[in-house]
Amino acid sequence: AEKCEGENIALVDGSSFVTEGLKENGGGRLKTESLYETIAQFDEKYVWVGNYDELKDDHNLSPARYLINKILPTPQQGEVLLPIKSLVDIVPLVRVENRENNRQLLGMAELSNNYLNCNISVNNIPTKRSISSKCIKDNCLLVGYIGGKFKVGSLTENLENFSIELRQEIIPIKLKENISVAITEDFLLRCIMSEYCELQASMYAKGSTIKRISTDDFLNISIIVPSLDEQRRLCKDDTRASLTEADRKLLESFEDFRKDMHMKKHAIGQTLFTLNNWWDALQQARKEGHGIVSDDATTGR
Repeated sequence: AEKCEGENIALVDGSSFVTEGLKENGGGRLKTESLYETIAQFDEKYVWVGNYDELKDDHNLSPARYLINKILPTPQQGEVLLPIKSLVDIVPLVRVENRENNRQLLGMAELSNNYLNCNISVNNIPTKRSISSKCIKDNCLLVGYIGGKFKVGSLTENLENFSIELRQEIIPIKLKENISVAITEDFLLRCIMSEYCELQASMYAKGSTIKRISTDDFLNISIIVPSLDEQRRLCKDDTRASLTEADRKLLESFEDFRKDMHMKKHAIGQTLFTLNNWWDALQQARKEGHGIVSDDATTGR
């Protein structure tokens, strides 16, 4: 490493040049001709050229981590592109004395795929074997990332009488008190769950089987922040779309219920009609038998 200091190096992301369907198990063939052509052209989408001293502190040489800036969206008028770390603080966990064997343990299952409906009820957090002596004691936003997708949550209840542990993939955050660019909690969560943020996360992610990102990498993800009015408009549009979808599902559910009731009503009608015919036949048999119906009695009905 000492010999490399001050030297220029190139990192090439060749993942897009491996035959499809075989990348995961390492059995794919490299499309060398296309890759060589890309390298020769110094295509900035796939090739990073820089100085050894510019390598990140963790010395993770995954090229994708150095090419993230190439895929970031371009801010429009009235928007700014900011790293998440400039907008939020990490909420510290509090060491709890007298560690219990079982505590409420919050993980990905308790987070939501919908930022508009992500409030977490403390009473719904399952109790499991304790894994740490540290718990969350402050209201905060929660972010989790596994396998290419973000999920989010919000703790707004009084946590004073609860001991809630977080699984390692859950990151507790809150908006900074003094930031130069205003952003709402809803819009922040909306951005985190956007495709361009998940794309950045996938480039930072580590792991051979299940991809995860570290807290530092999460904080380095950049988001587009428009004006407060635009933030509120976008969230309002999402709310309206969500309600429309909920109404659609409700109507579908009602229609299924109506059809089900119609079928049951028809079946009951058929049953009553059949019973009525049997009753008329019984009455006719009793009349013909002068009040007595024998086992071998027959009737014209």
